[in-house]
Amino acid sequence: MSPMAETMENPYHKLLEEVRQTTDAHLERIMVRVMDQTDDALFSMADKAESNQLQSLYFDAMREVRLKRPAIESGCRDHFLTLFRGATGEAAAGGGSDLPAEELSLGLVDMDELEESLAVDNMVSKLRESAHEALAALDMRMGFLLGRAELTGDDNPLGPEAFCRSFQEGCHSLESGIEVKLIVLKLFDRYAFHDIVELYDHLNVMLAERDVLRELPARDKHPSQPSPPRAAATPPGEEAPTAEQAGAAGAAMAGVPGPGGGGPGAGGDVFSVLARLLAGAAGGTAAGAGAGYGDAGGGVGGLPGGPMGAGGDGGGRAGGGPAVATGAVVSDLTALQRGGRAGGVLAGVGGDLTPVAATGTPVNVLHTLRSSGVLGGGTSEATTLDIVAMMFDYILDDDALPDVIKAQLARLQLPLLKVALLDRSLFSDKHHPARTLLDTLAATGVGLREDEERDRPLFRQIAVTAQQVVDEFEDDIGLFVELLEEFQAFLERELAGFEATIEAVAADTAAEERLDLARQRAEAEVRKRLERPRVPVLVGQFFDHTWRRVLERTALEEGRGTGAWKLDVETMDILLWSLEPKGSAGERRRLVGLLPELLRRIKEGARRSGMDGNECNLFISALAPLHGRAVKPPEQVAEDHGLPVLEDQPDSVSPPPVDNVVQLPEPDPEFLAIVRELDRGTWIEFRRGGGVRARLSWVSSISGRYLFTDRRGARVLERAPRELAVELAAGDAMLIEDEPLFDRAVSNLMEVLDAAAA
Repeated sequence: MSPMAETMENPYHKLLEEVRQTTDAHLERIMVRVMDQTDDALFSMADKAESNQLQSLYFDAMREVRLKRPAIESGCRDHFLTLFRGATGEAAAGGGSDLPAEELSLGLVDMDELEESLAVDNMVSKLRESAHEALAALDMRMGFLLGRAELTGDDNPLGPEAFCRSFQEGCHSLESGIEVKLIVLKLFDRYAFHDIVELYDHLNVMLAERDVLRELPARDKHPSQPSPPRAAATPPGEEAPTAEQAGAAGAAMAGVPGPGGGGPGAGGDVFSVLARLLAGAAGGTAAGAGAGYGDAGGGVGGLPGGPMGAGGDGGGRAGGGPAVATGAVVSDLTALQRGGRAGGVLAGVGGDLTPVAATGTPVNVLHTLRSSGVLGGGTSEATTLDIVAMMFDYILDDDALPDVIKAQLARLQLPLLKVALLDRSLFSDKHHPARTLLDTLAATGVGLREDEERDRPLFRQIAVTAQQVVDEFEDDIGLFVELLEEFQAFLERELAGFEATIEAVAADTAAEERLDLARQRAEAEVRKRLERPRVPVLVGQFFDHTWRRVLERTALEEGRGTGAWKLDVETMDILLWSLEPKGSAGERRRLVGLLPELLRRIKEGARRSGMDGNECNLFISALAPLHGRAVKPPEQVAEDHGLPVLEDQPDSVSPPPVDNVVQLPEPDPEFLAIVRELDRGTWIEFRRGGGVRARLSWVSSISGRYLFTDRRGARVLERAPRELAVELAAGDAMLIEDEPLFDRAVSNLMEVLDAAAA
């Protein structure tokens, strides 16, 4: 294409080429830094590996990455250039021959390729989420240059997909297997992302300076990407959030569409959306829906807000309902929450408002309050009551919470209703102290075992905190800040003991695995020798009963592959050779020269195995005639009938172990990927055998098995990753929700109301 044709095709061709060159220069520096740090990281991982197998894996990966580094770097940059030129309408240099789309989509996918692809997908999602603001701006600017106003992150030639897939392409030169590729991809994830985000910022500044959308047009926020299943609700033993941070980890409510478009934002927007959905579900107009829900009037107890529903008179009238003073409602609710009787606007409330039945079952008392009719329809207070009541329907029916915790949360119904009346930001502000306290109490209750835990300090603290809310909360929301800080201080004290218990359990488990691995290695070496033809019974018993223990101890103390291990294995081979007939004078002389060292090794090994000294001497004495027979000329051996006869296999040797392990079905790659992404702290409900909830507390670096404990840190069960993936796919195990309880309740309410309105 001629320069004039290029200009006609895209007037911003030169600027796009400048963007490409700038990006390529940054990408070159990023790759150098990533590969340097990858080399250092692999060396450090090998140095700290807890098993020879892992150490070998890391060293092999390091060696191959060093050898293939030029190919990885050039492959990444070349693939990025191909993608960029393809997206900007240019032919890639060299004219690559991509596979047709139908071949790519219909070809059978190898499991390793699928696992690699899932890892890259996670990288793309993570980078898109981390850089969503800078990427949203870059989407608009690149869309402007390419003449595509609706350009999205997937189509942007500078998007996360382009960088991650290009690095994946560069790694295709690695031949060590999927384990090495996943390690290298993970290290790219760790070391490149910050630089890529900085590149996005740099490109935005560069393009703005060149008058490409210097002032960005208004645009909806970049949509958050769905995150994979992750750790369960934070229990004791986790890093507890501060009073200011708690609750911020939940799914963002910003962007949840409401009737009429737009998503909830700051202030009371989430509440407004809920009110509109409630009105639509009821077939009418909720009090104060939309603009009518603006705050008005003075605050109650020093709080902003005051009477809700500024429909005109500031006294609570909204829509067509009777005027109700929010302060009076809050005062009556305080009397009811403390077990008294209301004497004001709620004087007509009937029925029992006890939040927990005699059977211990939690009760939604807000429905009883609503059915009394004291808060007429059409008021903002009535709408608030409906919303909070439906949220507690979800909370008290949540399978993730044990009944003992639901009973404590049920006691917070009236206090939370009061908070919602006083401060509508409860629904939008993820840092709201009342909301955060509810989430924290619920999260710490995951894994509690009903009556067994009632006397535990954790349960008592949850109950004490709930009781303090009931006893002390009137209209000062600052109380929730104080209680949250006190509860988190308690969790920090619990954390110290919990971690100590986990460390002890993990250390015991690791020791058991090392011993088991040593036994397996010793068994394998002994078995190989015993499978040789005509092994003497005497020697076979010695190998099986004594030398096996020698090998186990060496494997534990020194490790396989060390000089001590090789020496012990070699001793078995020399002993077997020494008993074979020697057909030449040279072999007989060699045997005579080796015998002193061989007998010394046997005695030393027997001592390390715990073999009695007299028993060892008897064994060595029994070897003497066998060695004498081995050095005799062949014609004398044939005439000698008084020496021990060599057997094909010693009768007393332990038989080979029977493989009675149940063969699991091949795990679903999707669930296997989920399992491998699990973080420490994840809670899982195992449903077989009566059901048990357990926390992922440790992953073995030796076997890769997952150790699950209860809330106290005691071992509950272990699972191999493949075994856990099969259980998750079959529904025999279930990840416990990690999204904060309040977020889940609001999301569920929106879905229910939206479905009802439809």
